Amino acid sequence: MADAQSIERIDRAYMRPIRTVLAIDDEFPQYGADPTGKQLQRAKAIWQACRNRGLLCDIDDGATLVGGGETPKHLLKSDLIILDYHLQEGDERWALEFLVQLADSDHASLVVVYTKDKDIDGIRRKIAAHLRGRKQVQGWLENAEQQAAWQAIEPKLGEFGITGKIIDAFIGGRLKECRSDDATRKELERIGVAKPNVSACLNAYLESRVHALTTRVAVEGKGAPAVGTSEESPWAYANNLFVVCVNKTPENPDDGELVFQELLTALCEWNPNFMLASLAFARAEFVRGGFRHEREALNDSRLQAGWLYHAWAGSAHERKDRLRTLFERVINGYSASLLESVIEFGSGLVPANESPDADMKTLRAAIQEFHEEPGGLESQVIHLLNGFLVTEPSKNFIETGTIFVRKDDTELKQVYICVTPACDLVPRMPREYLWENQIHPSRPIIAIRGRVKDIDDGCLMAAEQGKNIFILIGKEPKTVVLMDSSLPVPILEWFVVEKMGAIEKMEFDALEFVRSKSKPEDDDQFANKPVKMRVLGQVRALYASRIQQYAGQHLSRIGVDFVNLPPPPPPQKKEKANPAAQSTPAPPARAD
Repeated sequence: MADAQSIERIDRAYMRPIRTVLAIDDEFPQYGADPTGKQLQRAKAIWQACRNRGLLCDIDDGATLVGGGETPKHLLKSDLIILDYHLQEGDERWALEFLVQLADSDHASLVVVYTKDKDIDGIRRKIAAHLRGRKQVQGWLENAEQQAAWQAIEPKLGEFGITGKIIDAFIGGRLKECRSDDATRKELERIGVAKPNVSACLNAYLESRVHALTTRVAVEGKGAPAVGTSEESPWAYANNLFVVCVNKTPENPDDGELVFQELLTALCEWNPNFMLASLAFARAEFVRGGFRHEREALNDSRLQAGWLYHAWAGSAHERKDRLRTLFERVINGYSASLLESVIEFGSGLVPANESPDADMKTLRAAIQEFHEEPGGLESQVIHLLNGFLVTEPSKNFIETGTIFVRKDDTELKQVYICVTPACDLVPRMPREYLWENQIHPSRPIIAIRGRVKDIDDGCLMAAEQGKNIFILIGKEPKTVVLMDSSLPVPILEWFVVEKMGAIEKMEFDALEFVRSKSKPEDDDQFANKPVKMRVLGQVRALYASRIQQYAGQHLSRIGVDFVNLPPPPPPQKKEKANPAAQSTPAPPARAD
């Protein structure tokens, strides 16, 4: 049971931001229609509850959802939707398909599903299964032995059952909870499954149970929905949808407030972590601020004139990035006006820790807040944290801190980070007296060459030194090593990039310079050839400047007045004496 403070924060983050409500029931009357036989009383109760809360409420009979046609856009835009589960003659498929559309829409929706079915926990299970979709049963069987074990027991699956809670855990991706179901594991062993194959066969069996709940195929790469464990207010959460199931009973037709009570109870049972709840609160704060916050952020017309001049003054090539920087700073300034209230809200949700410190114990405690099995995730968590702090999305042109590699270097043998000053990378025509003007739109750049490693605890332990960059390449965490004991100084290389370094689809064109001979007797020929580069990431400006300083220190190094002491020669090995040689007398000298 949530305490009063938790209820208050959930209410502030999720309930109070509700502005519009849509009630969909095939028994509700439409505006202008003959209300004969329609449930006016229930519709009126919901409408009155919304009115009491100061909310806009619309009533719809769901006719446009039935039949498989295109769903009207206005049905996907309400903050709260009260949905009848059986929209036509006891058919549930229309409500299920509508919930999938809501989950995949660009509007966050809270949904209360009303049903006369007393098994609301079973209704929620069907909804969660439909949101997840069915996967291949064979996908849970990793080898021939597991497949043979599954084929042997498949005809016997009707002989035993399994609790709904375990199916819910499986749908929600809580596989550890499924594995801990001793009763089912023993039953599988009883019908002939060897212990090493029990987990795989259990997952395959649970997947077959999902197949009995939905015909919808799971979308590749999409995560599992969150499925609640309480039977009092059964809920599920997926993508942009939070849904709770509520019983229609003869006792509650006039209780419109019940919808809001059940929704709040379910949200408290969900108990979103402090980051999710804080972002939901921040989203609502932006909406509540409205015109007033916008005026405060843009309150000086002289500054706005300066912004406009800044947008106009750049070249056509740099205009988009100038606008990006401009709006990024305006939005940051706008959000700063709301930041204190969000911090105040979020600080009350941060989980307590008796003795937090920058140590392994605290790190593992943080991981345990989000993972059932925290062991072995320490390095990955710190790697991702450093990557989040140091990198940002790539831009339209190469900048200081752009990380790139030759496109054909699939093994990532040589990775580069641009360290050319930002002012030399602005995509515009260089001034006439500069050498760069003669080769425009080509452009020379300097880059530090690094080498790529997987997650490396040594690099992570020295992360504060700033000599490593932590990035994701695809979904793989990688470490770009700039300097270490084997590379004590940065390795610099020069490139010439084309089109002023324009990045298109995470690639850009460059020139590679080589000396070659067409024939052995010919003189060396200095030539260039085009090479395609692939962008891997972008270091944030502050950290890119630090990396640039390494390169600058190397370029400006002074060492001509100093002489290194040569290393001492290795000790010579003593030859072992030959006893036979010692006992043999030397031959006498020959007399001439």
